[in-house]
Amino acid sequence: MTHSTGQELVRERVTETLSPLTAQREHFKSVEPGVAGDLESALDQVASRVEVIARENEGMACDLLRCYEQLSVVSDVTRYMLILRTELEVMEFFAMRLRDTYPDCLVGVAWPEEGNYAVKEGFPALPKWLTASIRDCRERRRVLAANSGESAGIAPDGASLYHQEAVTAPVFAGPVFVCALVLWRRSETESVSSWDSGDVQLFDSLCSFCGDAMRNFRLVQELQEVAMETVRTLVNAVDQKDPYTSGHSNRVGYYAKLLATELGLEADALRALQWSALMHDIGKIGIRDDVLKKAGKLTEEEFDHIKEHPQRGHAIVRENPHMQASLDGVLHHHERYDGKGYPSGLAGEQIPLQARIIQTADIFDALTTNRSYRGAFSWQEALKILEEESGTVVDPLLCSIFASMMRRYYEQNPTAFDAIGNPGDQPNLCEDSEPTQP
Repeated sequence: MTHSTGQELVRERVTETLSPLTAQREHFKSVEPGVAGDLESALDQVASRVEVIARENEGMACDLLRCYEQLSVVSDVTRYMLILRTELEVMEFFAMRLRDTYPDCLVGVAWPEEGNYAVKEGFPALPKWLTASIRDCRERRRVLAANSGESAGIAPDGASLYHQEAVTAPVFAGPVFVCALVLWRRSETESVSSWDSGDVQLFDSLCSFCGDAMRNFRLVQELQEVAMETVRTLVNAVDQKDPYTSGHSNRVGYYAKLLATELGLEADALRALQWSALMHDIGKIGIRDDVLKKAGKLTEEEFDHIKEHPQRGHAIVRENPHMQASLDGVLHHHERYDGKGYPSGLAGEQIPLQARIIQTADIFDALTTNRSYRGAFSWQEALKILEEESGTVVDPLLCSIFASMMRRYYEQNPTAFDAIGNPGDQPNLCEDSEPTQP
């Protein structure tokens, strides 16, 4: 770390202050030798006293600077925590700020992996001597060194490094060890600056804060998962009103998430879509059982009644201020691309994207499951029906993307498609997507 020392700062300020007297001393040497002698003696005493004060305040200046640097990193990480979406992003941002704080060092991250430590893509590889020296990254404030007589390591240009020195500190998310941060200096000179206790203390404090930030990040993730599971439980209760739609909302949420990910929706929009897809049929809780479970064709009055469920669901969800971003899909998932849907008769891109995504997933799941009035279609037949309704019922672009995506997943993992249409079973069509649970 590069510091502008307190001694130098004090000396600079005192020199500026005493410069008029120093100039006068030269004048008095020729005019008043006695006065000049007294003045020179006084200046020497001041300089001596300044040196003592500077030495006494050197530690305080460095401590204040370290506190400032620590607060700067903490402030930045806290501010950017609102936009960081994964633990890896948290570590990448933290490593970047450490590089700013320690510009003469390389910043590495050692992740536990099968009893050893690995470096993820985007972080510098640890030197062999350092990898071999790390026994347990969970230890705090370990200072490791390598000299030319030991395993000095090789610079990127192939030159032998005479001396390297590193300090490690662990990152704990609560009681859970996440990884270890490593700083190391390397030099072709006889030595590099030693890590003093202040450096190690600052680094250790920053790693502790990083662990706290990681813990908070995980707590937020856990709370979101708990909330999602609570909603799944509630919508499953609604789905159970009709045995033919058991697990429907969860499957729609799953297919909608696959399509939204394919479209590249950002994290916030993706999360709002998942909530909306899960709750899209929640308004059916207010639909009469004799209509909802009717095996035969619905009368006009009965069909008008069942068409109320989007508005009923919208009225339920809008009461929660945290669900405002999920309202579009709940209200408009039965609109049609040709404008003949309900409840608002929206057409084309007037229909919110969230609702168009959910509509595609909703129709696909409805086609691939048994209903009271017909049997299930195969997933291939369901895609063909969707494509036939492209531009009239469903968004043609979304339909094309969804169909291509499903066929690609089938080529990658055909056995996973056996779960589609099986009562109580959930598909897991791609490795990066977890199946939802009914």
